[in-house]
Amino acid sequence: MEAVFIALFFFFTVVGFSTFYLQKGIGTMADPMRQFGLFLLNKAPAGIVDLFNDEKGSGAKTWMNLGMIWLTLAGIGTFLSLWHDYDSSALDSLASIGWAYDDGSALNTFVNATLITGLFSILLGGGLVAVARSGAGKMASESNASLTALLFSVLTAAALLLPTILGLLADLSAENESLLQDLFMHSLRAFIIIAVMINVLLTVAQRKGETIQASNWFVFMALASFIFGSQFRFFGELTDVTQVVWLGERMTQSWVMISLFFAVAYHLVPRAASRPIWSDSMTKASMLLLFFTLPPFMMSSADAGTLLENLGAILMTLGLLPIFAGSVNIIMTAVGNATGVVARPGAMAATLAMIAFPIFAIGG
Repeated sequence: MEAVFIALFFFFTVVGFSTFYLQKGIGTMADPMRQFGLFLLNKAPAGIVDLFNDEKGSGAKTWMNLGMIWLTLAGIGTFLSLWHDYDSSALDSLASIGWAYDDGSALNTFVNATLITGLFSILLGGGLVAVARSGAGKMASESNASLTALLFSVLTAAALLLPTILGLLADLSAENESLLQDLFMHSLRAFIIIAVMINVLLTVAQRKGETIQASNWFVFMALASFIFGSQFRFFGELTDVTQVVWLGERMTQSWVMISLFFAVAYHLVPRAASRPIWSDSMTKASMLLLFFTLPPFMMSSADAGTLLENLGAILMTLGLLPIFAGSVNIIMTAVGNATGVVARPGAMAATLAMIAFPIFAIGG
């Protein structure tokens, strides 16, 4: 059996059981598990978590603030890249302090890592706001949410800088450099997101009603996709199984980002419009079809047989359906009270993003 099918079976089995118990609960084990989860979030970090603010919304704010820093770095890197495309000798005067520019691959890696990290952090911060509002008004542990945001950024910076620093101190082979970068960028960052997942689950358990909101489901699936996709990328690279690496890339770069886009939009727009989501059926379609198709974003190549190539082409075509379903659903919700949506910049931005999203999907 193809390795990619085994990985997908494992992912959907774990997520399937998790969603069942998230919806139905775990009976008499609920209170002990909640206490254990709170212990992991507030006590297990050995007092470090006490350094962070536990006020309402502080965790989401930390994620979004750090995301803006990463986006600023991505903008600087993009400017340097465009400048060198225009003038290859630009900044050569800084060679005396170590500046060097070869084929631009290192700068492209930097821009890609900082851009993805910035977008993920900002969108996850918005998703945590939605989760908190559907629960008791705040995360189960706002201080732990802030701690995980900082650790996530520290691991990202370590993945970018540590191979270079160690390369100056010792003779580091290209394989070891790649392994070190994958360890920090994928495997260790996934463990940080596990803490965020525990925080989200404990917060969702405090929800006011029986129904779990669509934005909460999208946040849950985004975090699950990031955790499994990151591990698939790390162990796929470690075992040289390109199919699993490719699957991990699709999960972390497509499923995660689109899920967080929808999580934020499904929270902001109905709230601003003071109306329920336009179509519950389209909400379910956008959620389910997203994780059974391949969104046409950031695609890369991998070794595969004819069957997998044909199946991938079909799933990529079907990948437009959840994007159209979610976009139309959110736009029609906004149309129900356009005045209320326009009055709130966040909801207006989410609506405009949903208008551009299908166009970008077709063009991409």
